[in-house]
Amino acid sequence: MEGPLPLSSLRLLVPPLRMMTAVMWKVVRLRDIMHYGKVEEFVSLVTEAIPDIFTERQMRLLTLGLRSKMMLQILSSEKPEDFTDVKTRLDSLMPSTSKLVHPGNEAMESNFVKLFQRLLDDPKGREHFLKNVFPVEYGSDFDTALETVFCEFFTRLDKLLLIPDFKQTEMLIGDTPSALEESMQCASKADDLKVLLRSKAHLSQMYTMDTSVPSSSEQLLFRHYLSLLHCQRQMLKT
Repeated sequence: MEGPLPLSSLRLLVPPLRMMTAVMWKVVRLRDIMHYGKVEEFVSLVTEAIPDIFTERQMRLLTLGLRSKMMLQILSSEKPEDFTDVKTRLDSLMPSTSKLVHPGNEAMESNFVKLFQRLLDDPKGREHFLKNVFPVEYGSDFDTALETVFCEFFTRLDKLLLIPDFKQTEMLIGDTPSALEESMQCASKADDLKVLLRSKAHLSQMYTMDTSVPSSSEQLLFRHYLSLLHCQRQMLKT
């Protein structure tokens, strides 16, 4: 199997929106926490345009899951000057600034805020939590659960991305000379096209990925979120 295509050639093969979705999925799959903020922005943009793609509860779980990973990474940096970003993210979840949500979701966010506020205010408790409690009660299983739910989210979005064939696309292009000239500007360099057409990986092989997800994916993520709240209760007892 050949290696990845150059980005300039890949853009000829994959529509822009599908390209964006694939990039966000890669960030989640590789657990690249540095870019989780971009994933959250993308998910927010999609759900604003397609409100029914996920339930409100599922969306809150995804948001809290992403933010928890980002904030835990910051708290692990042992740089108090970086904690401002954690406080900003917590403020955005406070009832006074959040949209009206279901009472159950509001309670979930409230508990989430309390936990991270405690981690911010208690350096010793934070160190114990990050080194001894989090790896056991929370750990990598949460990443797996978060990835599973995201796979379902991106799979649903992918099904909505209908790709027109060349005749259907031609009808969407304006007939005026200026429209045609503008469309011609989208054409890439000949070398990029040659790389794509000569790529055996995309002409003679089909890349397949198992996008099936268990129906209990939401419950799986919620179970691990409850595990995080259990850690909070342990801290409060100390």
